[in-house]
Amino acid sequence: WLSVKNWLVHKKRKVEPAPRRTWRQYWVCLKGSVLLFYKSCEQEPAEKPVARHSLIIEGCIVQALPEHPKREYVFSLSTAFGDAFMLQAPDGAELDSWVTALHTACASLFARQHGKSDTVKLLKSEIAKLECSIDLVS
Repeated sequence: WLSVKNWLVHKKRKVEPAPRRTWRQYWVCLKGSVLLFYKSCEQEPAEKPVARHSLIIEGCIVQALPEHPKREYVFSLSTAFGDAFMLQAPDGAELDSWVTALHTACASLFARQHGKSDTVKLLKSEIAKLECSIDLVS
């Protein structure tokens, strides 16, 4: 279970605060590069659960927010479309697991899009390019 708060939304080419910024509790599942939000993890054997919301995490930025003033185990997720969410894990281990899983999913998707199966190799080459461009600027 994660508590979720949508605090910025992208509307008509600008980012603005979300109209309803209350915390809501969802059972959240990461499938590939999509986060699926369910009202409950309980299901009848004959029924297939239906996600209430889905969120594409391609190109997202995820980071822990240890300085949140009112809640513990909070992390932020900002999408490539400009939407931003705060999510609260039940404990520190879950927080670390979610941040790692989301980073891994984004890195794997990035690697697949660039035609390389070895994510580590691709990320090392990107770091080398960045270091080279920093050296050129200095």
